[in-house]
This record gives sequence, structure tokens and C-alpha cells, in this order.
Amino acid sequence: MSADDPQVRALRLRAIMPVLAAVDGFPDEYAEPRSYFGPVTEALCQSCTPEDIELARACLEVERDLRRRDEWAALEFLLGAIPPGEDIDSIYELPHSEQLAALRAAATCGWLAGM
Repeated sequence: MSADDPQVRALRLRAIMPVLAAVDGFPDEYAEPRSYFGPVTEALCQSCTPEDIELARACLEVERDLRRRDEWAALEFLLGAIPPGEDIDSIYELPHSEQLAALRAAATCGWLAGM
């Protein structure tokens, strides 16, 4: 796998987000991640590109914004309702017992107009 492979970038993003959330100012003020995150996380963080760090910071800001607006739980529910490998439109094909809750979650997240 190359460093630009989406799976590698996803691993780096998964590693750097908790580091950025826990260590304010990383990596600008610190030469390397704190050792308490473990060697795999440390190695992934050290391999992050500036674009990876920018993306992680943007993701954290979106998460903070969603939490402020009480949309985080709805987003987590909605993502859990979407079958693996499917997109948001698949909620219309869910069993009726699951569909209403998924539609409400999508509306809470602002992904459906008029609800």
C-alpha cells in the first residue's frame, strides 16, 4: 500500500484525530506524538502529511459543531443504519420498522428538506 492509498490515509486519520483532540497544538508545538498513544499510533501520526492534519482538524471541528447542536447521536444512529457499502439513499430501502428512525436521524442532521 502506498502512503496515498485511501486505506492508509484512513488509518492515519483514525490515529491523528484523538491525538489532536487530546494534545492541543499538536504537531506544531511537539516534535512527535506523546508516547502514551502507543507505537503504532505514534508511527501513523509521524507519517501524517500536512493535508492529513488539516483534514483531521476539520473533522474534529465538524464533530464539535455536531455535538453542540445535539446532532452527534443522530449522525451515529444514521451511519449505523446504513448498510455497509451503501450510501444515504439506502435508508429508503430499510425495513419499515427501521426506516422512520433513520429518516428522523437524517432530518435531524439536516440531510432531508422539509422535515
